[in-house]
Amino acid sequence: MSLSYWMKKRKMPKIKLKESIIHKNEQSPYDNASFVSRFLYNWVNPLMDQGYITPLQQEHLYQPPNLVNPDICLNEIEEAWELEKLSSTESPSLEKAYIRAYLKQYLPSAIYLVISYGLQIFARSYLLRNLLYTFGNPNANEAMGWVMGISMFIILLLSSLTRQYSWWFSAFVSLKGKIAFQSLFYKKAIKLASLQGTTGETINLAAIDASRVFNAMLYFNYIWFSLSNFFIVNIFVVLEIGWTAVLAIVLLLIIPPMAYFSGTVIARLRRETITVTDKRVRLLSDIISSIKLVKMYCWESSFATTVQELREQEKALLRVTSLVSAFIFCLTQLTPALAVFLMISVYAVTGNPMESAIIWPALSLLNTSLNGFNPLADAANYISAGRVSLQRLEKFLSQEEISYAVKELDGEPFIYMKDAHFLIGVNQEKEKEKGSEMIPEEEEDESQLVKLGDKDVVLSNLSLEIKPRMLIGVVGKIGSGKSSFLHAILSEIPLIKGEMKQRGSFAYAAQTPWLINTTFQENILFGNPLKPDFYKKVIKMCQLERDIQLLPAGDQTEIGENGVNLSGGQKARVSLARAIYSKNDIYLLDDPLSA
Repeated sequence: MSLSYWMKKRKMPKIKLKESIIHKNEQSPYDNASFVSRFLYNWVNPLMDQGYITPLQQEHLYQPPNLVNPDICLNEIEEAWELEKLSSTESPSLEKAYIRAYLKQYLPSAIYLVISYGLQIFARSYLLRNLLYTFGNPNANEAMGWVMGISMFIILLLSSLTRQYSWWFSAFVSLKGKIAFQSLFYKKAIKLASLQGTTGETINLAAIDASRVFNAMLYFNYIWFSLSNFFIVNIFVVLEIGWTAVLAIVLLLIIPPMAYFSGTVIARLRRETITVTDKRVRLLSDIISSIKLVKMYCWESSFATTVQELREQEKALLRVTSLVSAFIFCLTQLTPALAVFLMISVYAVTGNPMESAIIWPALSLLNTSLNGFNPLADAANYISAGRVSLQRLEKFLSQEEISYAVKELDGEPFIYMKDAHFLIGVNQEKEKEKGSEMIPEEEEDESQLVKLGDKDVVLSNLSLEIKPRMLIGVVGKIGSGKSSFLHAILSEIPLIKGEMKQRGSFAYAAQTPWLINTTFQENILFGNPLKPDFYKKVIKMCQLERDIQLLPAGDQTEIGENGVNLSGGQKARVSLARAIYSKNDIYLLDDPLSA
C-alpha cells in the first residue's frame, strides 16, 4: 500500500469548522505546550489536521506565541539600545545592542547543537568502531552487535532531533530580532521630523534589511560552533587513524581564512549594491508617481534607459557577489574531498592496515566535522550582510525626531492653543535655541503664515479653544496655512513657542487622498473590524453606493497603488468614509469636498 493511498484513506477526526478551525483570536498552543510536545512539534498537529480538511487561511491561525510578541521584542531591544547609548564612550553600536539583547537567548540553541554533535561523535567513533569490529570478527559476541546497532540508531535519531530543535530555536530568536528591527524602524518613522534619504531607501530598510538581519541571526551559532566542532572532532580523527589525519586537517584549514576574506569582500559588494538598488527604487517611485507627465511628454524611453542602466550596474555587482559566493561554496565542497583522498592515500602508502573498523569511523568523524563546518561560509556571508543592515538602521535611528511639546490630557475631547508658534522645514533643536530671535514677541491680532529667510516658514500667534460638539471652519486664500494648521494640531509640525493642549483621538482626511493597494472595503476599514450595519451607513453617508455598483467586484475590487483606478472624487469620498468609520473623537477634514 503506497503512502499517498494511505494518506487519502486514513480517517481524520471530524472537525466542526465554526468551532475548531477559526483560531484568529486564540492563544497559540505553543505557550501551554509541554516540553515533549514542543520537542516533537506535537502542538502543531491540530493545525495540520485542519489544513488537511480545508486550505488554511489567516483566520485559521492562532495568535503568535508570547515569545515573539512585538511589544516584548521592542522592549528588549529598546532596553539594550538605551544601555548601549549610556555605556558607550564613543558612538553607540546597534550591533552591540543586538548582542546584548539576544546573546543569552541563544544559549538553549547552543546547548542542543552541542548535544547533537556530541551524540554524533560518540555514535560514529565508539559505537561504529565496535559494530564494525563485531562484523569483522567471527568470534565476537553477536548480542553485542545488536546492542551497538540499536544504540547507534537511537543516538543518531536523538542527534537529529536535537539538531533540528536547535535550528528551530535559532529561528525563533532570529524572528524576534527581525520583529525588533521592524518595530524600531516603524516607531522611529512615525516620529521623524523629515525624511533624510529617499522613499526607496526607506522601503528597502523595512523589507530587505530586516530579512538580512533575520538570516544573520539564524546562522549566528555557526560562527563559533563550526570552528570549535571542527577542532574537537578532528582530535578524535587523529586518535582513530594517526598522524596521517593531520594532512587532511591542514588542508581543511584553508577554508576559515578564505571564508573570512570572502565575507569581507561580499560585505563591501553588498554596500555598493544597496546604494545602486536605492537609486533604482527611488527613480522607479518617482516615475510611477509622475506617470501622467511621463506619458504626456513621451519620456518613457528616456526613463526606461536610465532605469536599465542602473539595473545593469546592480546586476554587475550582484554577479560579482554571486561569483565570490560560488567560489567559497566550491572551496568548501571540493576541499573536503581532496582532504579525504590525501588522508586515505598517505595512510595506505605508509603500510597501515586498511581495516573497516579503523577507516570508516575516521571517515564518519571527518564527515561530522565537515557537516558542522560547511555552514561557516553561509554564516560569514549572512552575518556580513546583517551587519551592513544594522548599520543602515543605526543611521536611520540617528535622524532627528519631532519634538512633541504638546500636553495630552484625559477627559472630554478638546483642542487648546495659546500664543502657539510652529516652525516648518528647519532643525528643531537649533530653532528652539534661536526662537526668541526669529519670532517677534509682540502679540498680533490674527494668526499668520510668516516667512523667515528663504526656506523657513512659521505659523505664529495661534490662540484658540475648540470644545466638544463644535463645528469649526477655517477659511483662507491659497498658501495661507490652512493645511499646515491641521498638521500642527496633529503634531506633525514642531511647536517651538507657546502652549498647546489636546484631549481625544483624531481622524484626518487629507486634501490629497491616500489609498493603499488593497480592496475598496479595506481602504475604508483600514484595519478596523467590519461592522456591517455601520459600514453600510458610512457608505450611504459618503455617497459611495453608486461607485461600488460600478466597480467590477463591488467593494472587493482591488484598488491600485494611490488609487490609480479611481477618479479624484471617488478617492476623496473613500478618504472621508475612512475617517468617519474610524469613530474618533475629533475629525480634521482638509477640503474634503474639493473633488
